[in-house]
Amino acid sequence: MKKTTFCAILVGLVLVSLAAFAPMYLQNTVNTTSDLTEEQQIPEPMYTIRVYNNMLAVCRGTSTTPWQVTDIHISSLREYDQKLMEQGFPLYSQKDLTMFLEDYGS
Repeated sequence: MKKTTFCAILVGLVLVSLAAFAPMYLQNTVNTTSDLTEEQQIPEPMYTIRVYNNMLAVCRGTSTTPWQVTDIHISSLREYDQKLMEQGFPLYSQKDLTMFLEDYGS
């Protein structure tokens, strides 16, 4: 058997094997949220920055009710940042909140 014919057959076998086993492999490796352990799941934010009356507001957790309204006007932010804040920007610690307010408040 010629070397090129052997290589072609080998490549064909590999491709057939991949096609046959890929769905089974993918089914076993794709995680859903319910499959993740507590440590692997994204924690709930401590605070969420939201837009309230065109100002940035700090909400506790995922609440939509402002806990503290800042003096930072939404129009003072770049368009990209405005969109993030309109969606709700999560912060996971008091330190994150302090740094956020220092960065955007100045």
